Amino acid sequence: MTSGSRRLHLAYAGMGATASSVPAVLPTAQSQLGEGVLAAAPLLFLGLLAGVCVSALLPPSVDVTRVVLTGTMLQTAGLALGAFSWSPAVFIAAAGLAGVGFGLTESAIGVVAKMTAEQSAARTLTGLTTTVALAACLCPLALGAATLAAPGSIVALLLPAAVNALAVPALLRLRARVRAGAPAPRARLSVTAPLVALAAAIAVYVGIESVISGWSSAIPFELLDIDPSSAVLGTSIFWALMAIGRACAAGMLRAGSTPRLTLTSGSTLAAAALVMAAVTVDRAPAVALVCLAIAVVALAPTYGIVLGTALDRTDDRGAPRVSAAIIACGAGGGALLPLGVLAVGQEPGSALTFVTLAGACVVVLTLVLVGSATSIPRSRRQRHG
Repeated sequence: MTSGSRRLHLAYAGMGATASSVPAVLPTAQSQLGEGVLAAAPLLFLGLLAGVCVSALLPPSVDVTRVVLTGTMLQTAGLALGAFSWSPAVFIAAAGLAGVGFGLTESAIGVVAKMTAEQSAARTLTGLTTTVALAACLCPLALGAATLAAPGSIVALLLPAAVNALAVPALLRLRARVRAGAPAPRARLSVTAPLVALAAAIAVYVGIESVISGWSSAIPFELLDIDPSSAVLGTSIFWALMAIGRACAAGMLRAGSTPRLTLTSGSTLAAAALVMAAVTVDRAPAVALVCLAIAVVALAPTYGIVLGTALDRTDDRGAPRVSAAIIACGAGGGALLPLGVLAVGQEPGSALTFVTLAGACVVVLTLVLVGSATSIPRSRRQRHG
């Protein structure tokens, strides 16, 4: 592993820590600050959307490592502010600030990884994104241990803030080693019906994921009436289930399954499991949680499959802009669906919430089937490459 790769691993670990730490402390924050803190989960995604949009508006001459550095510093500041919040409003604003930093980092760090890769960018990014999942899984465990040492306090958010802070000096050293070439001409984004359908699918899917991941500690806390310090394990379990689901999907694809078949089977299983969770949540909440876990495993590969399907339906020059548009749509869905759930008064672990998510799974599947019904011939992709 090169020194540049190690530095990027720190930044990716910071992203994983940010993504999991805010949901993990929600039960503790709710007991300390009040009911309104549940809105912090969708505000994290809304901030992510804002960060992605700001990044898209930056001129090509802006150093991408500076964008990553700025995003990492904002994540540090947001998490530190959250640790010392004195009201729900401040905690929610802190989550939004961390989300803006996450969006800036996510939108630019892949480019930095490609520029500094000594081997293929695909291999480099696979290792780096694994770091996100590992950090997202381990961070709630560390938060849980810290919460046991200081019961009822959210000052443990300083731990993920420190992870991001460690990445700052590493990125400062990395910045001097990256030399960007002349900016490539901007490709025109071709908006077609399949791409619109796939963008809508990614928005709905990320909305589903954000409801489950954003309240991954609040749902078991609500259903099982467990201690808030133990509820943080729900977030670690969520990320572990996501890793299992992605590994299973990769095995299916290697065995000859098509992306459409893999997504169809996963979405169908997830919808059925969520309906079963809705049926059992009042009488057997533990069974409902098992059904929810099955749904998470089944849904885990959806993002990669939908994004890959969208990129297969555009030419190579337009692929970066399509990717950016897909990320923005996903961030928007990640903010809006949880806010909609809260607006109609649904509790995170209610039967109505699970039924809503089951219906959303059906919508995702329908949109993907529409978006993948046609494809761009290989000759056209090569001609525009």
